[in-house]
Amino acid sequence: MGFRTAGAVLLAATIGVTLLVGCASPAAEPAAAETPVASATRTPTPSPTPTPTQDPSPVLSEQTVAGIGSDDRVDLDEAPTGTQSVMVDFTCAEGDAFSVEYGDSMMLGQAPLQGECGAPQQLWVPLLPQSQPFLWVTVADGVEWEASVVASSNPFAQDAALVDECAGFADVFSQLQNADDGYGFYAAFGSSEWYERVDAATGDLAALVASAASELEPSLRAVLATLEERDRVPGAALEDVWDEFRTITTACDRNQSPVEITAEFGG
Repeated sequence: MGFRTAGAVLLAATIGVTLLVGCASPAAEPAAAETPVASATRTPTPSPTPTPTQDPSPVLSEQTVAGIGSDDRVDLDEAPTGTQSVMVDFTCAEGDAFSVEYGDSMMLGQAPLQGECGAPQQLWVPLLPQSQPFLWVTVADGVEWEASVVASSNPFAQDAALVDECAGFADVFSQLQNADDGYGFYAAFGSSEWYERVDAATGDLAALVASAASELEPSLRAVLATLEERDRVPGAALEDVWDEFRTITTACDRNQSPVEITAEFGG
């Protein structure tokens, strides 16, 4: 069993990233009378307008860097003593997808900023003892980009309700993803177990919606309505939920509580 972030799933459709996927569990043979249909995970484009939630004042330092195309190591000045958070104001040529992270976000358990080039967008991260002063920028070949990196003495403001609800949604989404993967691509079980797994995930989502206290509540409720009201087709648990998925993961990434998908199959 392994993990992959939802941000990685989102960006895979556009410029490609590495996913961490765990080893497969022992699989039962599907019923002979059933013909599992291979499922391919659809990947939407990332949200183009993440909303900043921080105030960088007082600013301890500011540095601007620029480049053309991807660069996995754009070295920066060391953050000054007293820095508690870092803001990256990123701009790239219009029309292409991008990803930018401060240090090694996967190692730090932080979320990168992902989106479509055009208007400036902001990535906020808490400065950790393990944080390293460099940017990792991923864009299409030949795309010009610029980043202003601001060190602030303000701590990163994380919404505790969002932390809990992002984790709860990650569990639900993982159940749905594993139901589709196990029934379809890996042929690990038949339609009866697929229905059982989707029913369990729907019940968990209903409980999450009932207790939701953050900005995720409308999107969580919309996903629940989709699961409850549509005709279910084995292998297609994730159909018609991608727009809300994008909204949810954008909010979770902005809060630095990324949605981590637990992969039951693969690897």
